[in-house]
Amino acid sequence: MKSRNELAAELKVLYKKTRPKRKATDMARVFGIVYADNIKNMGLVSPVCLDIAREANIPDTYGVEIYKGVNLSPYVMPKPDILKAF
Repeated sequence: MKSRNELAAELKVLYKKTRPKRKATDMARVFGIVYADNIKNMGLVSPVCLDIAREANIPDTYGVEIYKGVNLSPYVMPKPDILKAF
């Protein structure tokens, strides 16, 4: 289980790597899918997603995209190492 700080640090790196070549919003949704259980265990999901985005120093709107990924997580299965694709 990763802490909020660890998730924010990983999101920040992914955002910096993704922004020039792929849609960063897609990456944020995939991030939410991959870490959905982790995020759900931290409390109210929507504020946690927003906090992670803010800690990563990325626009607040990405908190919404992470939240969308968390909501999609029961219906999809990410490919192994999908976050490395970004």
